Amino acid sequence: MWSTALFRREVETTLPLSLDEWVPFYWIVDPALGSFEIFELDEKARFSRVLAATEGILSTIPRCDGLVVNVDELWAELDRLAPEIP
Repeated sequence: MWSTALFRREVETTLPLSLDEWVPFYWIVDPALGSFEIFELDEKARFSRVLAATEGILSTIPRCDGLVVNVDELWAELDRLAPEIP
């Protein structure tokens, strides 16, 4: 599991690289914060957040017709897989 500081450093490093390569979407799934976000590259070459959630079922994912993300089940599965912390 990554620390929040390491995760944020990764985002700060990777997001500009994604912009350089014209990656159209950038997804951030942060179990430490319990957040699920999708950013989309706009016509001005900037990433803007198009979806954010901490719970629920997401059935309208930009440019991913038919994809459904159950955020509650995602967190439950990550909790199940996470090692026990003493």
